[in-house]
Amino acid sequence: TSDPTEAEMALVVEDAQQGRGFGTLLLRALARVAHLHGITTFTALVLGANHPMLALLRAEGEESQVFHDGVVTVTLSVERLMSHPLA
Repeated sequence: TSDPTEAEMALVVEDAQQGRGFGTLLLRALARVAHLHGITTFTALVLGANHPMLALLRAEGEESQVFHDGVVTVTLSVERLMSHPLA
């Protein structure tokens, strides 16, 4: 995107470590750093079959979802993510 307040984000958590809260912690920490740099919106491209990541983004307050060709484009408010504690 050419909008300096928007950023594409991605998270990777090793399979053996999934379900332990690392994705949530990483997303919230990333939001804090983004906020310091004037980012207000995250966009994430997620495979439609990646149900754990979609559930994480939904729980963290996704604002919209667009499904196209097996990929879900999710937008998130950095401010809303900042309202959650880190731990």
